[in-house]
Amino acid sequence: MYSIAEVSKITGLTTDTVRYYEKIDLLPPIRRKTNGHSIYSDTDLQTFLLINCLKKTGLSLVEIKPFLSLSMDTNIEDHPELEAMISNHKNHIEHQIAELQKVLDFIEVFFSKKNTGEHCHTQNQSA
Repeated sequence: MYSIAEVSKITGLTTDTVRYYEKIDLLPPIRRKTNGHSIYSDTDLQTFLLINCLKKTGLSLVEIKPFLSLSMDTNIEDHPELEAMISNHKNHIEHQIAELQKVLDFIEVFFSKKNTGEHCHTQNQSA
């Protein structure tokens, strides 16, 4: 079992974010100590980590919420609307990666030319 501070440290989420996710029902009801403090389980911790992962792909919390109701052994094919959404999102991410790779390639070429003394010059340079 984990305190909110431990969840925050492990996941990198602020305690306010942990409380917010709980408030908007991204997690099942959280157990509480007799003093009212939340106690988070390993499953809750895994849910926070999954939310982090999906957020990094650009999904909103609204888009993430349906995935949280699925268990790890759920066949995604039984949920065609979610399968289509994640497939489209995967394609979008792959496109973003390809575009970022082009940027990296450009930067590498730029710096390799700079290091070899080749520079781009404009015709109309003013002094």
